[in-house]
Amino acid sequence: MIIVEYKTKTQRVPEEMWRDLESRYEQRGIRHGSMFLMRPADALNFAEELGQLGIGILGPEFWYAPGNEYYPAPDYGYMLDADDFVRRSVQQAKKDVAHAPDGIVWVSFTLAIPLSEEDDRIV
Repeated sequence: MIIVEYKTKTQRVPEEMWRDLESRYEQRGIRHGSMFLMRPADALNFAEELGQLGIGILGPEFWYAPGNEYYPAPDYGYMLDADDFVRRSVQQAKKDVAHAPDGIVWVSFTLAIPLSEEDDRIV
């Protein structure tokens, strides 16, 4: 899983909230380098919970097997400026996971974590 922070006018999601979510799903998935991979069924639930926290998805990656080739997936970055980015990106990710190519074993997401405009960190 890759984390990207972006500036938004919405409330920042506390790190402990999304780290708790990640740790709950990590028990069912695997680590491949810095990537966290989960089964497609878990990825659907994970995406739903991300949306409930206000975390968007910049895109999924579909893996045939860890260490092997992966299927290039769409990039949702074009949605980032939309007012309903979180809802739209989670909805699209769930659709893409539900219709993943045959033989896909694992799914990973690139997440978009809201960073309030008042935060002075560089992103």
